[in-house]
Amino acid sequence: MRKQFVKTTSEILFSNDKSALLLGDIGVFGFRSALKEFPDRVFNFGILEQAMVSAAAGFAEKGFHPIVSTIAPFIVNRAFEQIKIDFGYQGLKGTFITVGASFDYAQLGATHYCPEDIVLISTIPEMNVYIPGSSKEVSTCIIRSQSNSLNYVRLSEQTHSYDIQSVGLIKLTENNSKKAIIFFGPSLELKSLITDDNAYEQYYCNELSSIFDQDFSNLNEITLVSDFYLDSVVASIALKNPWIELRAVSPDKQFYRGYGSYSDAIRELGCGAEKFSELLKELNY
Repeated sequence: MRKQFVKTTSEILFSNDKSALLLGDIGVFGFRSALKEFPDRVFNFGILEQAMVSAAAGFAEKGFHPIVSTIAPFIVNRAFEQIKIDFGYQGLKGTFITVGASFDYAQLGATHYCPEDIVLISTIPEMNVYIPGSSKEVSTCIIRSQSNSLNYVRLSEQTHSYDIQSVGLIKLTENNSKKAIIFFGPSLELKSLITDDNAYEQYYCNELSSIFDQDFSNLNEITLVSDFYLDSVVASIALKNPWIELRAVSPDKQFYRGYGSYSDAIRELGCGAEKFSELLKELNY
C-alpha cells in the first residue's frame, strides 16, 4: 500500500500545482523527486506533527489541497485537536493519510498502536474515512479524496487478495439471507474461512460513510469484522436499525502492551482468524 501511496500522490503533485504534501518523517525517501521538484509545496516536518497539521491548514486556506502523512497515532492521537479546529471548524479541505494501521508496528510497542483511529477521527463532522484493503483501492481512495473536503485514508501492511474495483459498501453475494457479515479493509482476507457462501449476505466496506447510508431493513442479524474498534459503526447501525442483532469481531477494549508481530496482537486481542472461526461455529454459519 505504501508504494501505491507514493506513486499516486506523486502523480497528483506533478499534475496539480494546487496540491501539497507534508510528511512526518515517514516515506520521505519515496518522495525524493517531489521534494526536489517542488520545494515550495512538499515538506518533511519531522516529528512536529501538530505544527505539520497547522501548516497544512495554512496551505488549505490559500486554496491548496494538502496531503498530510505519518504514522497513525502521531496524527490521529497527537494532532487530533489541530485536525478538528484548524480543518474541521474552519471547513478546510485536506487529506490525512496514515500508515501503521492498528498493530503493523507491533515490534515497536504500544506507542505505535492505534486501533482507535477510525472511531476518533470519524467524530469530526464531514470527515470522509477510507479503509482500503489493497494497493488498487489505495489509489482509488486517494484520487477520490482530492474532490472531497476532509478525508482520512488508513493504510496498512495487511492486505486482502480479492479484486475490489470500487469504493463504498460492496455487496459480495446475492442470496436474500436475513443474516450478513461485513468486512472492513484488509479483514476481507478472513472471508476465506467461510465455507457456505449461501448462508448469509457478505459485504465489503472500504468507505465508512457508505455503511451509514445503507438500508439494512431486510436484515435481522449483522456481524462486523475489523482489526480496529467498531464502537461508532455499531452505534450508528443500531440507532437506525434497532431490530438488528449486532456482533463484532474487533480488538478487545484493553491495552495491548506486548511486542512482537501483527498476528500476535490480533490473536491476543481476539480479532483474528481464530476468533472469527469460533464465531462462525457459534452462529452455525
